[in-house]
Amino acid sequence: MMGVCLLNSVSPSVSQHLEADKDKWFFTNRGGKDGLLIFKLLMQYSLQTTRYGTETTKEKLHTLNAKDFNNNVETMLLQRKTLINDLQAQGEIFSDDLFWAFKCLETVENPASFKCCIEDKKTEWEEGADISALELCKAAQTKYKNLFEAGKWKFTTAASTNETKEKEDPKFIALVAAVKELSKQITQPSTKPDNQKNQWKYEAPTAGAPLEKQVNGKTFWWCTGNHKPMFCRHKSQDCKEQGKTKQPFSDAEDKETKPKPPAPKLKLNNNLATALATLNGVLKKSTNSDQEDASVSDFQ
Repeated sequence: MMGVCLLNSVSPSVSQHLEADKDKWFFTNRGGKDGLLIFKLLMQYSLQTTRYGTETTKEKLHTLNAKDFNNNVETMLLQRKTLINDLQAQGEIFSDDLFWAFKCLETVENPASFKCCIEDKKTEWEEGADISALELCKAAQTKYKNLFEAGKWKFTTAASTNETKEKEDPKFIALVAAVKELSKQITQPSTKPDNQKNQWKYEAPTAGAPLEKQVNGKTFWWCTGNHKPMFCRHKSQDCKEQGKTKQPFSDAEDKETKPKPPAPKLKLNNNLATALATLNGVLKKSTNSDQEDASVSDFQ
């Protein structure tokens, strides 16, 4: 009866496994379906794992870090125990258990008294003392509880972790750079010179004024040859265009010879400019604060 109930309760995939192992639980002389043997096989199926799964569990044990548990030693050691139990249930042994227990506990960065406790235990072990991984974890958990109850334990808050990730995020860094660039455009005038330096060439001399002009150590003469009247480096009688049929100046030629006026400068909306300036100020304060924190920690 038990065998029938178990066979009816399993999923189709498990049923296929049982069918493949039918010779292990079906015996005609015992009434057919042996419930206890079926139950035993189901337990074995639940504990079976792939080699990849086993190695993944070991990798998790090797990379346990207090930061991932907000510096909570008790929670970290509980996770470690769970992973080791999983390996044992799969018939595996976690080698160098004590070595990796030290590695795990050494990821705790504060308080200093806890670090000193772990370092002392490691020194004793290196000098030949007989210490098991279980004893080390119990000592660490006791030290953690004593410091916690005394109010001397520091936890890593989720807010500070998120803030660090935000500052390291490439999108955040790009945003900071964009805001700084826009802020420069708001606070600094354009340094591009006006493109009017050649405008004087087209200004005809007034009546009675000399037709010769000195500019930057060079001599220019007013020329009215078969081109647009302008100051040139040659005299009018020496113009190569003399004798050619004078063509009327088209609008297109006018546009080509006449210097182009500077492009109008874009102006930011006042509200946007104010917002960018404010955001830039906040970013500067944040950057300065981080630098001050770093400089203080270096001398502690």
